[in-house]
Amino acid sequence: AADMTQTIKTLALNVRLSCQLLGVPESSYYERINRRPSKTQLRRQHLAIKIVQLFKANRGIYGAPKIQHLLLNQGEKVGLNLVQKIMKQLQIKSVVVKKFKPGHSVRDGIKRKNLIQNEPTKKNKVWSTDITYIPTQQGWAYLSTIMDRYTKKVIAWDLDKRMTVELVQRTLIKALESQNYPEAVIL
Repeated sequence: AADMTQTIKTLALNVRLSCQLLGVPESSYYERINRRPSKTQLRRQHLAIKIVQLFKANRGIYGAPKIQHLLLNQGEKVGLNLVQKIMKQLQIKSVVVKKFKPGHSVRDGIKRKNLIQNEPTKKNKVWSTDITYIPTQQGWAYLSTIMDRYTKKVIAWDLDKRMTVELVQRTLIKALESQNYPEAVIL
């Protein structure tokens, strides 16, 4: 018990001495450490928890405007500036996905003729191909598709974690097999 009394006296002396050195009244120190959080502080803590939950639920791609919209839908009356401030204090930023811009190809000087002047009038005459980027929790996935331009139906598709020539080749093989190897198809 004597050791505890001595520790409290030492602590009090350190607080008293520290307050004197800093020119702060000792009563201000004790008032500050015993102060209960204000309604504003409690509200901000509540919003911070909700913001983090919404941010994580949406894979970190939602910024302040979308999170504010979700909070409004949940019945929270909150402005965009407050959501931005809280997100800045929490040091959370949305992931910005830059739009894909194809690189410029080097011209080889070969003049190529457009073989498709009009839409096809029969099945298996003209096919179109495309690769679509799909965000997943494990990263990007790439969907390769081939569509018949006459029927407007996807006749083959394949999915991969990487965008490769092999992905497109597999899709083409599936299209040829599914259509019984048609002749003279323009892709």
